[in-house]
Amino acid sequence: MHSVATVFAAPETLPQPVTLVDAGLLPCPSGSLMVFDPMVVRDRAAVPGITVPVGTYPVTLAVSGVPDDPCYLAAKVTITPRPIIRLAPARGTADGHTFESISCCVDAGMAALADAATLRHYLAHCERLQASSPTFHRYDELFAEPLRHQAVTQPRMHSSYGDWLRWTVPNTADTATMVLTTSGFGDGCYPCLVGYDEEDICSAVFVEFVPAHSL
Repeated sequence: MHSVATVFAAPETLPQPVTLVDAGLLPCPSGSLMVFDPMVVRDRAAVPGITVPVGTYPVTLAVSGVPDDPCYLAAKVTITPRPIIRLAPARGTADGHTFESISCCVDAGMAALADAATLRHYLAHCERLQASSPTFHRYDELFAEPLRHQAVTQPRMHSSYGDWLRWTVPNTADTATMVLTTSGFGDGCYPCLVGYDEEDICSAVFVEFVPAHSL
């Protein structure tokens, strides 16, 4: 049975074609990696953080249906290049509580990966815009145009509206950057998994939008 780790390590073994997309580097200056719906998230403290070493890590997206009907299956944050021996549900803390299994709950068809500090900058930016314009809409004013630009420049990997984006919070350093991606077939709660190497050290963090065993 295929796992989400197999999707990235050996996509050629899957029964349907899967393309791996380099989504750029994700800075984690606080060492707390968060996965959330960027359109509806309101409270940073309510989002569980997955502990990773402080650093900057490559993000890879797995997509099927290229080029006719792209469907983004999963996201991977590579912490180290060491082979993954086992997968386990990601654990994290939020509001003083420890969660033994973390999921990314999506209400607007898109998920984001970001450091806790980036999420704090993002929410502050949204609050400022909301205060100056009561009709402020996150998707329309922050993401719609950059996503459409992605679709124009990389049409094979995107629907006409754009399917993923590396985005930096305005008026911040490049460390306040997140990676956004459409979430599989749309809304739902998607498991976050950690891949461990032979020394039981975190090698990667995954978000699985479409179960690998269903491919």
